[in-house]
Amino acid sequence: MVRRGSIEVDVSLLGTAMWVLAPDIVAGLLLRRDLPSGDRTQAPNPIVNSYCTKDGRWLFLNMLQPDRYWADLCARLGRPELAADPRFADGKVRYENRAECIRALDAIFAERTFDEWRE
Repeated sequence: MVRRGSIEVDVSLLGTAMWVLAPDIVAGLLLRRDLPSGDRTQAPNPIVNSYCTKDGRWLFLNMLQPDRYWADLCARLGRPELAADPRFADGKVRYENRAECIRALDAIFAERTFDEWRE
């Protein structure tokens, strides 16, 4: 619970953890198999993943509608050409090329510090 003046925010850690894990649970059900654990390069949706910044801090993206947000994310990262890359053109091919996509995003996020990305 956090109190700020007259505003009180009470958040369930269990509820938050379940919300964060929901994409993995749904993907496991849709794909009818267990998802790999511990290997973040195999995340079914590369924009639901964690990325290390230049200063060793981590950002966690949780964009559950990958086709809706992909092009805008690429533009904001300063890499609009990724949106047009046939390997990453839509959610299906990003899934098929997820390791390459995650490596590309790893390299991009490693170019700046956490505070620079937060800006």
